[in-house]
Amino acid sequence: MLIVIVILFAVLWLPYRGLLVYNTFLERPWLNLWYLFFAKTLIYLNSAMNPFLYSAMSRRFRQALYATLACKEPFDDHTETVQGVSDFSLNRTNQNPGKTSVNISASVSQDGLQRRDGNGTLETAGL
Repeated sequence: MLIVIVILFAVLWLPYRGLLVYNTFLERPWLNLWYLFFAKTLIYLNSAMNPFLYSAMSRRFRQALYATLACKEPFDDHTETVQGVSDFSLNRTNQNPGKTSVNISASVSQDGLQRRDGNGTLETAGL
């Protein structure tokens, strides 16, 4: 998808940018009004074409665009996996002598996320 968008961007901007580069080396600039009209029209066409390109090439963009136009919440690919998670723990020990180890555990409840650090301190963050 990115390659197509970059190539179209380069092709549609090339006439205008080419004219600018060409005119920098001339003593008297070349300003053909019909050519400028054509080059500027291609620039506007590039901007107008982007939503259609993104929509044709990206399922996530189509879903987000539909959700925006329909005034709904955007689709989240990770909703199913996140709802199934109810407990999380991380135990980390250092191999270096004299260093302390870190223990973190978390659980998801309806009220929010509760996190308990290695010292037993409980923190709650609302979702």
